[in-house]
Amino acid sequence: RRNLLPHKADTQRFRRAGISILVNNNFIISPNPVIDFLTINNVSNSSFVKFPIQVNVVNSFGELVLTKKSETLPFKIDLSKFSASVYFIMISDITQASYFRAIKI
Repeated sequence: RRNLLPHKADTQRFRRAGISILVNNNFIISPNPVIDFLTINNVSNSSFVKFPIQVNVVNSFGELVLTKKSETLPFKIDLSKFSASVYFIMISDITQASYFRAIKI
């Protein structure tokens, strides 16, 4: 099985009540798989996040399908109109970028 997440020691996967939560650097995305809204938050109210943050969503064909900016966390993005598939999420601020794989059902 091929892992599409970057190979970083600080990438972790947790399970809570059957819902996967992905943690990478200072950001968290949940739930995964997602039905409607994907929530982006920071780890332990980390002060390492520099605003604004930008979220890019790329489909499995490599096409950029959504770009959003936010000045606050937590931040929700609406994926309800997207078809069921795997999407790649890039969350970035002025100092870092984190990459996630989200499954839309």
